[in-house]
Amino acid sequence: MPGTFLPADLATADGVADLGRRVLGTVGGVDVLVSNAGATSGWAAALERTDESWQFDLDSNLLSAVRLDRALVPGIGASRPG
Repeated sequence: MPGTFLPADLATADGVADLGRRVLGTVGGVDVLVSNAGATSGWAAALERTDESWQFDLDSNLLSAVRLDRALVPGIGASRPG
């Protein structure tokens, strides 16, 4: 079965919520969720980074996975338990 590509902005809560809705509407849900996207605001020494830089990295790399889990994990296995 070929895959389905759904582009999304995972760095924002709205972007993740939109993706969750589109996944459910397009393919009906997921059986497996692998969070492997990542981004960086750019290299800088830890003590020189701004709050905005830290927040971008946290939103892109940590909160995007948490938000995606919230949106999609509850439905995993709902149609085919196992």
